[in-house]
Amino acid sequence: MSARRCAAVVLLALASCNTESHWKRASAPVHTAGPGGSALDVPAGWVYQLDGERMFLSRDNPALHHITLALLPHVKKDDRTTDPTQSPAELAEHVIADIKSSGNWSHVEVLENAPATVAGLPGCRLHMRLDAREQKQAVTESLDYLVGTGPGVYQLTYLAWAGQHFERDLPLFEALAKSFRLDAAAAVTQR
Repeated sequence: MSARRCAAVVLLALASCNTESHWKRASAPVHTAGPGGSALDVPAGWVYQLDGERMFLSRDNPALHHITLALLPHVKKDDRTTDPTQSPAELAEHVIADIKSSGNWSHVEVLENAPATVAGLPGCRLHMRLDAREQKQAVTESLDYLVGTGPGVYQLTYLAWAGQHFERDLPLFEALAKSFRLDAAAAVTQR
C-alpha cells in the first residue's frame, strides 16, 4: 500500500475511534481554514478534517481518491533540501525524488511539471502516474500544486485511481486549487 494511501486509511481509522476527532461533511460548498494560515473551498458532499499541518478530504472512499493539503516544513534529506529560496521547479524535483525513493511505486511517470500560480505565488503543477501493479495495486494518478514560502512547502494533492476515478473529480480539484489562499504571514517568501 502506498504511503499516501496508508496514511489516509490510518487517518480514517483513527478518526472513527477517536471521540476528539472533528470530521465534518460539507452539505454545501464551504470556505474553511487549512493548515498554516491557508484556506480553501471544500466541495459539497465531501468530508474533511484538519489535523495539525495536514487537511484531508474525500468524497466517498479514500482508497479510490482523496485530496490532501499539507504544510511541510523545510527539510534536509540526504543530499536534497527545501528552503524558501528554491524555485518551484526545484520543489517539484524534490517531490519527484521523494516519491521515487519511497519504494511504494515500481514506476513513476511524470506527465507534467509546469509553472503555475498557487495562492497568488509562483509555484508548480506536477502530474504523475504511479504504478505499483507488482504489489497488486491499481495504477494511480497524482496531481500536485506546490508552493514554497517562509513557513514551508504547501502541497495540495489529488490522488486517485487512474482513468475514470481520476477524471471524475479532476474539475472539482482544479476549482479547489484555485480557491486555495494563504494569509499574509504564510505567504511570505524569501526569494
